[in-house]
Amino acid sequence: MKPNLRTTRTTRTPSASKVFALVLCAALVLSSCEGFFSTNLFTKLLPPKDYTSLSSAELRGEAYTSEGQLAATFIAELKADPSARTAVLTTLEYTMSSSSSSSSSAAEKQEALALYVDIQLATTDAGTVVNNVVAAITAGLPDFANSSDPAEDAVAFVKSLLPAALLTDETAFKSMITALTTVDKKVNAVVESSVEGTYNVGNLAQAALVAALVAGVQPSNSSTGETAIADALWDAINDTTGAISGITPPVFDDTFDTSLELLLAAAGIDTSALNSNS
Repeated sequence: MKPNLRTTRTTRTPSASKVFALVLCAALVLSSCEGFFSTNLFTKLLPPKDYTSLSSAELRGEAYTSEGQLAATFIAELKADPSARTAVLTTLEYTMSSSSSSSSSAAEKQEALALYVDIQLATTDAGTVVNNVVAAITAGLPDFANSSDPAEDAVAFVKSLLPAALLTDETAFKSMITALTTVDKKVNAVVESSVEGTYNVGNLAQAALVAALVAGVQPSNSSTGETAIADALWDAINDTTGAISGITPPVFDDTFDTSLELLLAAAGIDTSALNSNS
């Protein structure tokens, strides 16, 4: 009789200490791979978040990082999905138009406004334009009054503040202008008698200032509204003579009876140099 040469395989269960060592080793290896966790490897596998059912307060939680910055993923998803962007803006508009006049409601309205403006700026080129205009104001505006051709020099200056792509993309340019004129309208409707809530007042004040300048543009054909302003400005940067008849600048008379003055004061921005009575 032949001996049975088959052996019995024994299954060994790793001890708890060995399992722990393996997990620790794997963690160390992965964490040593620079940039591993900073990539969007896993976010690409997940469907975009549904923001349409969230309240304004919940949207703020999704929109901002713990440092108070706009979350890149949030903005990227709104850019990629225009219907989601529209739904989010509609939710924020609903909060802003609430009929309640309590102090807590005023804070909620202005916090919704701040996010609304941030979205308008971040999902169009308006944000870049605001930054460029503020930088130009800080550096000192050109002396157009003593220029040999003020109108031409002014148009050239405006062109220098625009991203290059906007100069040849009519749709993107007009979307940017519409975003700014819409911001002006919302700011005037929401910030009524005081600045309330927790948000970046400086950012909102700067956006409101540039938006007010754009909203003050007077088309030569006497048309009014966001579309008319966008059309006139597009014609102006494309060398159409007389597309704009003038501009109505914001009033700074230190009475703090306008939304813009309230925001600039709350942000600690000195408007004395802009005082219309000086």
